[in-house]
Amino acid sequence: MKYILVLGRDQELSLYEIEQTLNLKPLKVKHNLALYETETKPNIEVLGGTTRIAEVIKMEDIENIDFQQKLKYHITGDNEDLTAFLKSFFKKNRIKAQYKKDEPTPTQLLQKDRIEFIALNNLIAITSQVYNPKQVKFRDINRPEVDFVKATSIRMAKILVNLSKAKPNQILLDPFCGSGTILQEAMLKNINVIGTDIEKKSIEQSQKNLEWLKKNYPINAEYSLIQTNIKTLTKHIKKADAVVTEPYMGEFLKRKPDQTTALNQLAKLNPLYEDLFIKLSKILRPSSRVVIMLPVFKTKNSVYEAKPSGKFKILKKMPYNYAHNILQRNIYVLEYTSKS
Repeated sequence: MKYILVLGRDQELSLYEIEQTLNLKPLKVKHNLALYETETKPNIEVLGGTTRIAEVIKMEDIENIDFQQKLKYHITGDNEDLTAFLKSFFKKNRIKAQYKKDEPTPTQLLQKDRIEFIALNNLIAITSQVYNPKQVKFRDINRPEVDFVKATSIRMAKILVNLSKAKPNQILLDPFCGSGTILQEAMLKNINVIGTDIEKKSIEQSQKNLEWLKKNYPINAEYSLIQTNIKTLTKHIKKADAVVTEPYMGEFLKRKPDQTTALNQLAKLNPLYEDLFIKLSKILRPSSRVVIMLPVFKTKNSVYEAKPSGKFKILKKMPYNYAHNILQRNIYVLEYTSKS
């Protein structure tokens, strides 16, 4: 069976998540549409970077679909034959179908009177699964402690956990856990978690959020929270199967940095990151993954990046940037190669 997956804003990241999570590579990618062939139906609930999944059909199969007598439909992608066919089909069958030219939002498609047809070259698909923003919003704003300044977004946390390849009953470590967003997305996959942070307030926030999560979702995973800094990390933690984290990124910048500011920021951050990778090499077993965001400081003429160190092989490096953000980031997917 063939499926067209509609990718999120960070398309490279979405494609890599699909590859790592579903073990699939696209047959074709055009704009934000990716075509896959698989015997196993993909589940959108597993993915964080995919907004919709559509099942490929033949044009004549549309004749056999039992449409409502009143509906709104969208066509994503370019296919003049499909547009003409649908207009004729709905008219012939006296279906009051209103064509909407804009690309539908997930919320619109969750309404029962909305249908999306997706065209990719000569293929046609009908959207069958939609990312539900209400579910993510519930997990986000209803938890007791919401710290939007520090927290990784829920969808991003889900993607990063997927890239770690951590499995149920294994242990995932976030050594800069903040209010626990990454921890909660791992626990929803029944992955046991350890969260550490230098701030007492962050540990308290994580505690409240993870307890709330366990009360509201069927979770078998356990968690452990420890207030500590990176220098004493190995005194508290002896092993983990994966690491996912967004570490401290330096002092808040109100404007684009000049060369001196960028170099000063890195001079302060690099010892922290180097110490982190040294400590992780004592906790992880060979082939374990570390998924980490590291800062990028762009000046007028140059780019200064924090980089991984130690015995970690770079499997993937992807930019994660918003155009208006002063601080840019790279997402690294690393594999620990050997014990020291």
